[in-house]
Amino acid sequence: MNPISPFFSVLFLLFSSIAFAQVNIVTDRANTGQLKRMVFEDWDDWQPDPGTNWLGLPKDWEGFIYWRILHGAYYRGNDLRPFAANGPFPKEYAALLLQEQADRHIRDSTAAIMQDELSTHLQRSGGDLDMAWRIYFGPRFEDLEREMDQAILMLWSKHPASMPGWLSSRNYLSLLESKDIISDRIRQVHKGYMDLGRRLESYLPLLTEWERLRDRYLAWAQQQDLTARLPDPPRQEILRKELRAAQPPNDRAIVRDILRSF
Repeated sequence: MNPISPFFSVLFLLFSSIAFAQVNIVTDRANTGQLKRMVFEDWDDWQPDPGTNWLGLPKDWEGFIYWRILHGAYYRGNDLRPFAANGPFPKEYAALLLQEQADRHIRDSTAAIMQDELSTHLQRSGGDLDMAWRIYFGPRFEDLEREMDQAILMLWSKHPASMPGWLSSRNYLSLLESKDIISDRIRQVHKGYMDLGRRLESYLPLLTEWERLRDRYLAWAQQQDLTARLPDPPRQEILRKELRAAQPPNDRAIVRDILRSF
């Protein structure tokens, strides 16, 4: 047996398997044309070709029979693609665009209304959102209260022994009561929910009352300070007698002395 024969047999089988293993892609032109019609790429790609030549004879009898005879209504009918110019998709998409435009207008209107309401809410809100308080009235009220507290501290530093009696006096308790009442009214306006104009109108008279109360505090503190500087009663009596003895005679006494000398 020739030893070369098995070698050539193996090569023949190898090349045969490679040759038969190649894949040829088959194009279905009719299916491709139908897919074009379905996806709005092209409506008139009819395969096999149902057209006729210049003599009026079919170019392809298979296409002519299939499209013009068996499916003539589909061939001669309207464009049935959803994405056609007069199909349902453009109409529905146009309606969708109009609806989106209307929704956008509603969102914009809602956002504008929300901004207006939020601005109104911020203007009416009190507490930390009270801009009138933060800009002017808050610091002003605090400065006036600080002056009242400093007046009391001044008395404590100068006359600590007399302070318990002064703080329990009727005048000071009246001042303290007035301070609590005005402070509560200021707190109600500051925390309340009202228009900015109404809040300003409420703050102004309270500021005037607070300033008057400050003046009363200072006057009371000054009065107590002056009173504490006066000498004790025995010493006052001695000074009063010395003052009377040192006083010159009045006009009536001078005239009486002149008449007595005649």
